[in-house]
Amino acid sequence: MTLLASWIGIDTHGPSSIYIASDSRLSWSANARYDHGRKVFASARSADIFGYCGDVLFPSMALSQIVDYIDAGLLFSEDAPFSERSDAVIRKLRYQFSSYPSDVAGITAGVVEILHASRDFRTKDFFCNLITWRKGGEWKTTTVELPSNSDVLFVRGSGASAFYDLYQTYQKGPNASTSRNVFHCVCDSILNSKVASVGGAPQLAGIIRKPESSAIDYGIIAGGKRYHLGCRIDEKTIPATIIGLDLGDKKHSICVLNADGEIIDERTITNQRESLRRLSLKCPGARIAHEVGSHSPWISRFLKELGHEVIVANPRKLRAIYASDRKSDRNDARMIARIARPDPQLLYPVQNGSEEAQRDLLQIKLRDNLMRQWVDIISSVRFTLKSRGRSLPSTNTHCFAKRCRTILNGCDDPLLTMIEPSLQVIDLLTKNIRELDRPIERLCDTPSSGGPLDRIVDRPSIPSRPPGEAGGGSQKLRGGPQSTSRNTNPIYRL
Repeated sequence: MTLLASWIGIDTHGPSSIYIASDSRLSWSANARYDHGRKVFASARSADIFGYCGDVLFPSMALSQIVDYIDAGLLFSEDAPFSERSDAVIRKLRYQFSSYPSDVAGITAGVVEILHASRDFRTKDFFCNLITWRKGGEWKTTTVELPSNSDVLFVRGSGASAFYDLYQTYQKGPNASTSRNVFHCVCDSILNSKVASVGGAPQLAGIIRKPESSAIDYGIIAGGKRYHLGCRIDEKTIPATIIGLDLGDKKHSICVLNADGEIIDERTITNQRESLRRLSLKCPGARIAHEVGSHSPWISRFLKELGHEVIVANPRKLRAIYASDRKSDRNDARMIARIARPDPQLLYPVQNGSEEAQRDLLQIKLRDNLMRQWVDIISSVRFTLKSRGRSLPSTNTHCFAKRCRTILNGCDDPLLTMIEPSLQVIDLLTKNIRELDRPIERLCDTPSSGGPLDRIVDRPSIPSRPPGEAGGGSQKLRGGPQSTSRNTNPIYRL
């Protein structure tokens, strides 16, 4: 047998959630038992959850298949009302059970009870049905009435009596008539059960009121260990020392934790390699976590060279930090260290590029910066000449400065003198852009498999000359850069 319990959470807006919980023990006799059996099921596509008690083998197989059918969209449509969902589930159970070998002694218990809870896609109302089969009878469906307050909906199994006795005590506590009160009682009943057929870790599935949300199968922490659907999750090794770094331009805030999560050091260090080296010598082999930032590439590489496990966190995923109402450098370092301690994946780590890739990308960015200045100055000179009644004919931009001097020389020397500093800057920028083009062209010529350019960007077409120059890109400046230039040239967009 088992302990199968369901309860509902209700707030001021009405029903907000329904949960199904169970133990994880499958037992056949006093000495034949298995403590990692799955007894609750949640659809990843729709708001439908299931749990069972009674016979072990058939419902565990049948419900697993039914949930797979639901997730694949084969049993009913996503917006089907609950009545249609319930009928589809019962039909599938009857069909599966019709060929089940009930004539084999001991293979089928005298009763099978399956609980099906759901939320209607259209009305957002909650429903709960009990599907029952008894030996010698047919499959029957009974509607479970929903109470007006947060309370137990259904309890079955050999552990039901002990649960109700304990629940009376819980109802006298400060959390009486709340959803968490029932959950705590269920966990207590399972983990401290004196009934031989009830044991293993609690497992939990639920549905909530959030529109268009699917069902959820929750993880459970019991006795300091993590479980999911009755099976223990392999624990990752927590290092002896964990360091959270909040990077700054001049100083970094650090928080050092031990394996138990206690703060053993908290201070600031200067943004220098020697300071990081001293920190490394004091905490050898520590797990160090910090967020992405302008200093993160070289700092992460430097710390890895010193033998540390380095985690570069994605700040956009760390709502606990950026949305905190007590945000400070010290608190951020604390939060990063605490999140990195149990599981580095909670930081959504990103991978900084190599030093060589960063250097190559820097060349592209510097060229892009010069290009922007080059375009702005040419546009400024054109508008200045137009405001003085001088319109330049269309020309390749690589000889823009030379063309301006030819047109204005002798006919408007004061204007030429006024724009000459800008023309000199244009000449200098054109020269520098061409010099940067050479190493970028070599990146383009590198073979696509494993070449330097693949470390930076997906092989864009990089113009070998400033846009508008013969044989170069397609941009021509007439009163300013065309809007298509930044969209068609990937390097220009960097």
